[in-house]
Amino acid sequence: MRFITLAPQFDRIRVARWVGAAMLTLPLLTASPTRAEWSAANDEANRQRMMASMRDTAAANDRRNADASFQKGLAGGRSTTGGSGGTAPNSATPSTGAFAATPGAERGPQSVVASRTVFINIEETTPQMVARVTREAAEGKAQSQYNLGRLNYAGLGVARDDVAARRWFGAAATQGHPAASAQYGYLTMYGRGGPVDRDAARAALKIAAAGGDSYGQALYGMMLITDAVEKRTSDAPLPEAIGLLTRAADAGEAVAQATLGSVIYFYGTNGAEQDPAKAIHYLKLAAAQDHPMALQVLGEQYMVGGTVLEKDTAKGWALITKAADLGQSEAMRPLGLSLVQGSNGQAKDPARGLKYIRMAADQHYPAAMGDYAAILYEGALEPKDLARSVRYAREAADAGDGDAQVMMARFAYFGDGVPKDMTVAARYARLAADSGHAEGQHILGALYSGGEGVPKDMKEAVRWFRKSAAQGNADAIAALQEPESIAAARGM
Repeated sequence: MRFITLAPQFDRIRVARWVGAAMLTLPLLTASPTRAEWSAANDEANRQRMMASMRDTAAANDRRNADASFQKGLAGGRSTTGGSGGTAPNSATPSTGAFAATPGAERGPQSVVASRTVFINIEETTPQMVARVTREAAEGKAQSQYNLGRLNYAGLGVARDDVAARRWFGAAATQGHPAASAQYGYLTMYGRGGPVDRDAARAALKIAAAGGDSYGQALYGMMLITDAVEKRTSDAPLPEAIGLLTRAADAGEAVAQATLGSVIYFYGTNGAEQDPAKAIHYLKLAAAQDHPMALQVLGEQYMVGGTVLEKDTAKGWALITKAADLGQSEAMRPLGLSLVQGSNGQAKDPARGLKYIRMAADQHYPAAMGDYAAILYEGALEPKDLARSVRYAREAADAGDGDAQVMMARFAYFGDGVPKDMTVAARYARLAADSGHAEGQHILGALYSGGEGVPKDMKEAVRWFRKSAAQGNADAIAALQEPESIAAARGM
């Protein structure tokens, strides 16, 4: 079965190394960050971004309050050093100043404020602030609608509620509020607080980008790149998208930095030249902000090194581990497999490795679900559980994982955990074979050879055996030496 033959290598294309002064010319991966589905890591990063945004806005308003108090103190001849309250360094909860009726402009990624000590006059309690913002939002004030969306999204003063957040962001977005449009675009793009609505997301993000919101620019640029991937036009120049991403990245937006680093300049797509130095530059910026994908990709680069980065396995694993701990399933899998098998410089730690594989499987990452299905089947790391093995394998196979498709073909062929069904076996074998999986090609050839689940057709069998043999599959090579295969091959 799959597990005992798996090598915990990093994705062959994703970690293709930069040789000499240039990288290999590679196709855009379907697993690139622009194609990534919503994940808990993405969502938590955006919520933290929202909280940081509120902290920065609060700081700006606190400064205005302090300045106003200072001017008032000058006019009245009173001391201004004993304000009615202070904000603690590294406060996790923004002051009510974050929701003043007319806050200052918000720019950049709103990275977390390390510390701040200002004196403010607290005019509202949190419940009073929530009540006021709610009232003003109901009256149609766009800024208050945006603020109420932030309160609901971050769970400040109210229970966290993505449905309400989406509704209020959407209300402000219809009035052209750039920051609200960016958040509404994010929620509708990833189906948070409601169904996925790419048309609504595209319209909202376009407004946000045009309004100068850097997060909106990042997401809209990323969406344009995604559209190109889906239309298979990644080689066509997209100066608008690259321009938006560059402006957002240079303003500090991690998602833009990660996209430029792991897609645009990593591969040289959408009209950009492949540029290892730029790719690493942006990956480092995004990784410094704990962007999970950037941490993973940068870690992979350190694992093998090149002309831009000196190989540093320890640093590579540190970055990959951090990405995994932040919820990046693509980082969990190689880390987990390396720990289970004691490979790639990792000390053998099956229990810890299993934890990461299981975490990635629980996020419905197809390759990890296939790994976990094999673990459950083998019964070495966990007690054998055929029913769960089949369940994970089927979901992974239906999501496109070739190894899991081979597992399902075998399950159906032998009636192992599922009813014996040659038609089902042939269907999964064909899915794996069509994706280029060597064992899937061999199995499909064998089914054609025996007329099981498909009509007997030795020429078709030979065609699949040849494809599998070309990838070094020993069973396919042996099958081509069978007299029936030799006879069929003469007439081809």
